[in-house]
Amino acid sequence: LDISKLRNSGMVIEAVFEDLKLKQQVLKDVEDVIPDSAVFASNTSALPIHQIAAASKRPEKVSQLFDLVPSLASATDVGLRQGKVVITVKDGPVSPTELNTATVAFGWPIGLATLADEVGIDVVYHVAEFLSTSFKTRMAVSGGDIKVLKEMVAAGMLGRKSGRGIFHYPQNKSSTYLENNEVLTLMERFSITPKAENTRERIQYRLFSRFVNEAVLCLQEGILVNGPVDGDVGAVFGLGFPPCLGGPFRYLDMHGSANMVSRMDEFRAIYGDQFEPCSLLMEHAKNPDKQFHKR
Repeated sequence: LDISKLRNSGMVIEAVFEDLKLKQQVLKDVEDVIPDSAVFASNTSALPIHQIAAASKRPEKVSQLFDLVPSLASATDVGLRQGKVVITVKDGPVSPTELNTATVAFGWPIGLATLADEVGIDVVYHVAEFLSTSFKTRMAVSGGDIKVLKEMVAAGMLGRKSGRGIFHYPQNKSSTYLENNEVLTLMERFSITPKAENTRERIQYRLFSRFVNEAVLCLQEGILVNGPVDGDVGAVFGLGFPPCLGGPFRYLDMHGSANMVSRMDEFRAIYGDQFEPCSLLMEHAKNPDKQFHKR
């Protein structure tokens, strides 16, 4: 890439691998060329934007398209031009096929095993490792071992881009993909004794409850600048939250925060403190009349 061609750019979007040092180096290289008024936007999915901006000569011009910084107006404009929905924020195994079936049946637009292959197993591993290290118990892996992902990466099983990941992807572009037996063997080697029966509903809510709790925690910590509406819009359009459920906050208003807390308390007793409900969710659970969206 000839970076000198960026000299007249008003905004540069970076989308390299999720590695902090790499992103910081790209930022430094680009800043040597672009105008002082230009915005550098990182497409990071896990790294805190302030850590990337720490390498910048003008951190106020470093942004994510979804981060609240002085370059917000430019980021929003570019997002809209790309046809995106823009929101504002601050900084016991089942088989892969069974996981896909359970998540799609719940309303997710794509099975989570397939999603991992599409994103790239190397990226999934890196993000999982970063989040579990940075947020400790809150982002601890529940009922699994990320060493499975590490060994897949070492073996070159990176997902669709390498032709094999959790599934096999033949060159004839078949719409039917077979499970990768090498991965099934890995899963068996790292398997643990289930602590409770793995019903489809239990699998669905073990995934769903932590997602919803994290959304409420974002609201609690002031990350969702414009409140629950942005949380619902961002979850549905940006993260693939089941559209039929309306978003995490709409779901809680319709089905009750107390019901979610009850499920999480059950999971916490079985699987650990990563299922601890945040204080704002607990507050809403104790008051049935308390709604996230104004009536």
